[in-house]
Amino acid sequence: MQFLMCFDTAIDGQRYTQRRLEFESNTIAPSMPKNVPIERHASELYTHTLFLEVQKEIYRGMTFCYIASKTPELDGVKIYTIVHTNRQYKDINEFEVSFDTSDRSVSCSCMGYTRLGYLCRHAFCVYRYDQVDEISVQYQPGRWKRDILPRRVFSMSNRYSADTDAESVIRNEIFDLVIECTDRLRRNIGKLSELSGEIKEIRNRVFREFRPNRHPEDMEVSINPPQGIRNKGYGTNHRLIGPGEKAVVNSAKTTRLCGNCKKYVNDHDSRNCEKVWAAKEATAATAKAAKAGNVAVPEDSCHVGAVDSSTGDTSAGPSSRVCTRATRRSTIRSSDPLDE
Repeated sequence: MQFLMCFDTAIDGQRYTQRRLEFESNTIAPSMPKNVPIERHASELYTHTLFLEVQKEIYRGMTFCYIASKTPELDGVKIYTIVHTNRQYKDINEFEVSFDTSDRSVSCSCMGYTRLGYLCRHAFCVYRYDQVDEISVQYQPGRWKRDILPRRVFSMSNRYSADTDAESVIRNEIFDLVIECTDRLRRNIGKLSELSGEIKEIRNRVFREFRPNRHPEDMEVSINPPQGIRNKGYGTNHRLIGPGEKAVVNSAKTTRLCGNCKKYVNDHDSRNCEKVWAAKEATAATAKAAKAGNVAVPEDSCHVGAVDSSTGDTSAGPSSRVCTRATRRSTIRSSDPLDE
């Protein structure tokens, strides 16, 4: 079961990748600034991914390669010596390319076609010299061509689901036919316009023969938008912040000099200095008394009912323990040597 699940996942990933690459090849118009005829032929022949690689070889054959010498034609075969240069246009290597004028086949000593599956820059340099505008048939392997896969692989039934309903089968077949026609005419603007006109004629004929019972504009609208919405009770969208996060936030704040206590602080200024220090002293005194266990903690410093007012017991329940821990933390913070 685990193997089958992994197998189905891998196959689905391959199918998705194949459909995405097929869509890119059919919809993306490649940029061709040089506007070379053999480059246009390669864009119509190869997939989008491989065309980008072939385009590089064509440009490099025009820029970094030149013919150093050639032999006279013998039985329709020419032999060229191609010099390869670097970006500083310095000669770095030489290759021998033989060109057959009868079938326009080329053979390079770099063995680029054997290694990569498409022609090298040296072959394109010879093609440019002999004014060959199309790639020969023997250098068009099926694995790199656009329409090598059967169209049923990309059909609607294989793409989504195998619905055996007669209505669904016919509807998917119509979609597949339209997609096949548009893919075949993707580079022909005139034929695409004719196809669009014919589809519009079919659409108009269908609309004339099959009219709806009621038009949308004749229907009465009985549903109106609500007059008012009350959002009360949905909360404030603010989460509780713990003491640790508060300490991190306060440590990131910029300290400044208080004009009253002459200290660099980030929790008060000269306007509320006395009030802050009074609160700190009161908290420290309360914590000290609570630690000693002989003085009750004020009600405003902890939860109501945390201290038993009759006995003065500070361990009356869970609320008092929470209050004591909070008081201890405040005592530690108030006695921080950085605040002195």
